[in-house]
Amino acid sequence: MKYHEKTEVDRRYWSVGDLAKQLNIADSCIRYWLIEFGIDDRIKRNRAGERILKAGDVDLLTQIHYLLKVELFTIPGAKRKLAALLSPYRNERIKVDESEVSNMLRVGCIVLCFLVMSCRPYFNQANVVKVEKGKHSQIGR
Repeated sequence: MKYHEKTEVDRRYWSVGDLAKQLNIADSCIRYWLIEFGIDDRIKRNRAGERILKAGDVDLLTQIHYLLKVELFTIPGAKRKLAALLSPYRNERIKVDESEVSNMLRVGCIVLCFLVMSCRPYFNQANVVKVEKGKHSQIGR
């Protein structure tokens, strides 16, 4: 199996057992890696208490599997290698133009106003709020 290929058709959520079968290892091994590599804290569980893995978690665990089983890294060595691979992206911030954000907020407010005004017959006029460029006033007091 090539590691850069997808292991199965795009799935949104995986169970530990499904991933263990796919990687041909024991379930307990994946659970150990989740705890040892500090991934278990962010994993959500379903109502039955089973861990639910997302695609990013599956990719990370597949990379861990590759490092430990194919490249024969030790666990501390795999941790250092992953830290080196992931460190450039850890503190990266998304740059957003402030004018774009204010335009998106303005458009969102306009859409919200239209929705409120379209529902106006269903509300008492005293409860409807009119929004104009940062100001708001109550209509029909």
